[in-house]
Amino acid sequence: MHCQCSKSDLLPAINLVERAVTSQETLAVLNGIFLETEGTQRLLLRSTNLELGIQTQIEIQVVETGNCIVNGRLLASIVRRLPDEPIIFSEKDGKLEITAGTVELSLPLYNKEDFPILPQVPEEHIKLPVQTLDTLIRNTIFSVSRDETKPALMGILFEFNEDSVNAVATDSSRLAFIQEDLADAFSQNHKAIVPTSSVTEIFRSLPTKGEAVIGISDDQLIVAYDDTIFSSRLINAEFPQYRLLFPKEQPISINVRRQTLLASVERAALLQTEDNQPIILDVQDGVLELSTPPSSIGHFREQITVEHAGENGKAAYSARFLQDMLKASKEESLTFQFNGDFRPAVFKKQESDKHLYIIMPIRLHY
Repeated sequence: MHCQCSKSDLLPAINLVERAVTSQETLAVLNGIFLETEGTQRLLLRSTNLELGIQTQIEIQVVETGNCIVNGRLLASIVRRLPDEPIIFSEKDGKLEITAGTVELSLPLYNKEDFPILPQVPEEHIKLPVQTLDTLIRNTIFSVSRDETKPALMGILFEFNEDSVNAVATDSSRLAFIQEDLADAFSQNHKAIVPTSSVTEIFRSLPTKGEAVIGISDDQLIVAYDDTIFSSRLINAEFPQYRLLFPKEQPISINVRRQTLLASVERAALLQTEDNQPIILDVQDGVLELSTPPSSIGHFREQITVEHAGENGKAAYSARFLQDMLKASKEESLTFQFNGDFRPAVFKKQESDKHLYIIMPIRLHY
């Protein structure tokens, strides 16, 4: 292999594929980035940790085609520190020679035969705007469980239906659900639980515009856009019947501006001494009062005028849970419906059940 590329083209691609490089010792090749020239103008870059695979490509000048695998983290560190000069890769005597200006380095190669074959976009796939995928992930990922004894909850459930896609996540104390319309559809409905680590990398790499291609094949979810393909293994477990958790009736309902409520919750959270301490929400005749239980560092109370329907009542909720939801949402106003007892409450988009956030209250002991 012998090729030349610019640092400005190579570095973003290296930074991207490095995210799937592992430090696993049992299979050394997973520490590597697979470099392969294609035709006369393409360099393909691949990496995988067996849970997540990333493939991308850039334009280069190919002198001699070939492929090789080198230590991914070391290659990334080297490229970041090279001068802003054309970078030349050449394979010689079992090593990858790297030249940029007056800098010369060489890296040993891994055995190419041991590198896993990464899935490509399957023949059956759908397309959706990247902003739709961004919305689905952003509004659910914060509710994923970290409890390793409940693997089904350690990812986001995606349900692909005839004309819509649902994203759901729960840690048993809260549940986030969002539904987005689809103009495209699979030949049959699909369910896929995608691990948090994979979803996080896909989410942080999405472009601001364009389309994403989605495919499901051999227990893998494939997401592609531009010149990049992500492949993630799916969690093989049964997601709970989450719709049973949707509250049927709530005697207390308010409409509140999201930013106003978020600002108040953030002020209240300043007086929290522990991560999961509650904020009390008390609705009385069109006024929502937020307060904190007595603590050693002070007390908070604030009142907000709201649109109020139904009964008066109060309940307490985790400040962190409230902040997570309010920060993720992009709605100007939200409807909050709850009971003055220990049943779950629901935040939702006004006049719509396509975006729900269900949260369990906290018992007060004072």
